[in-house]
Amino acid sequence: MPIKTIILYYFLMISIVCHAGEWARINGTTISFTGTIEIDELRRFQEIYKPTDEAIILNSGGGRMDAALDIGSLLIKNKKLTAIVRGICASSCANYFFLAAKNKVIDRGIVGFHGNWKTMINKEEFNKHMAELEPDKRVSLLDFHRQHVKKETAFISNIGVSQELFERTQKENDAGLYEVYLPGPSIFKKYGIENVKGYQDLDRIKGLKILYDNGLHDNNSEDLKNIFRNEFQSATEKRKDEIRILLAYLNKQFPLQTTSNSMVPRSDKDSFSSYRVR
Repeated sequence: MPIKTIILYYFLMISIVCHAGEWARINGTTISFTGTIEIDELRRFQEIYKPTDEAIILNSGGGRMDAALDIGSLLIKNKKLTAIVRGICASSCANYFFLAAKNKVIDRGIVGFHGNWKTMINKEEFNKHMAELEPDKRVSLLDFHRQHVKKETAFISNIGVSQELFERTQKENDAGLYEVYLPGPSIFKKYGIENVKGYQDLDRIKGLKILYDNGLHDNNSEDLKNIFRNEFQSATEKRKDEIRILLAYLNKQFPLQTTSNSMVPRSDKDSFSSYRVR
């Protein structure tokens, strides 16, 4: 199975329980949001948010796109805002909260995408559903969606992110669509997402078909392994654990070609080939 722009996917489960969204003020310049984005989230956000806030801590699997887009359209005006992901920021949280922030930090968390409003209305299932509605309702709903696609397009253009990011999440593999797309550092930059610090925390991915994309091309698994081996030497202990997971996957899919100049400790503790994804 070829690597497509370093395709690493895991059948693991994201450890977050969906519940009603909760806003909280941490201090004079920091707020947090945890849970599901609901239809009246904008009102609750406006009750706590101040334009002088400097940070928003996120732990959300997403929710209502319209409410999230409305909030993101306000966050984007704050040029000092830093989004800090602790846990998960996926779907609408990633599309409109994370991307709206000037600076972005992934702190023991993951940021995942799986399409946006524009990709949704282009799906065959969406058009089939629209065709089954009564004419008046169909016209009303189509107008609603088109207005939000227009607003979303302006939002994405304003932050300089490419629509190709969201199109990429809809690409099929040999087992169907990936459920969540996790960009690596170079992929964030490729699609115009700047000022991202931290790494995707692969320990948090459990139970979903995850596509982790780190930006390399087909047929270069050995080059990819060498990149991770070189990084291992100066990596933090947490990052070393992530590298072990990545190399364990690569060694399973592409059997390791052992060389005498490997830069990675080959003790039982550090052996990539024997490391098991928990």
